[in-house]
Amino acid sequence: LCAHAKRLVAAGDLEGASRVYQLAGLRHPFDPNPWIGLGLCQKGRGDPGAAELSLTVARALGADHPGLLAHRAECHLRLGRADRAVDDLENTAREASALGDDATESRALRSIALIRDSQAHRGQEVRHDH
Repeated sequence: LCAHAKRLVAAGDLEGASRVYQLAGLRHPFDPNPWIGLGLCQKGRGDPGAAELSLTVARALGADHPGLLAHRAECHLRLGRADRAVDDLENTAREASALGDDATESRALRSIALIRDSQAHRGQEVRHDH
């Protein structure tokens, strides 16, 4: 089913792909991959709230690729949750570093700096863990 959903995504049918990913998630409830696909489709369709939830489910089911957290961080930003975005990006950087993925780690750290800079210019403060 996920292969079919990927073909739908490639054809630009995010709505159809979302339905297929949902079906795949029902048929294979402990597989995080349908939830990742669903979350990315929802994000692409402009529904960051649903996307954040789907990506959180994928994470809870054991999906541990740092890119997953980066996508979820983007959803948090679209929903106005800068603190949660920074949390996910800090975890992305940590996990990417542990995997030796310097490019992903660097992108995550740059994104954190941009979020904090943007918030500072707006007179808001984002929590600093480091």
